[in-house]
Amino acid sequence: RAALSDVVAALNHEAAVRPGGERLRLPEKLMLAHYPRGGRYVRHSDVSAATSHRRVTVIVYLNPEWDPSRGGQLRLFLPPHSSSGRCSAPC
Repeated sequence: RAALSDVVAALNHEAAVRPGGERLRLPEKLMLAHYPRGGRYVRHSDVSAATSHRRVTVIVYLNPEWDPSRGGQLRLFLPPHSSSGRCSAPC
């Protein structure tokens, strides 16, 4: 949690020097998920009426031997409701 607080503080420092910069806050609750081999998270939006305050979502992959040929890339669908997604490999 301390490391995440440091990231939020750094982002807020950057936002403070930009016109219209928006400050972030670390939520009280964080989500941690583990998916079995072959598992997946279904397409969804991270912003809804219940989470309209959400501005940034951070995804951390903890697979040290991950290989793109095995799948598991993050797929972003932009703009909203796009039918084809862009894959992004963990970095």
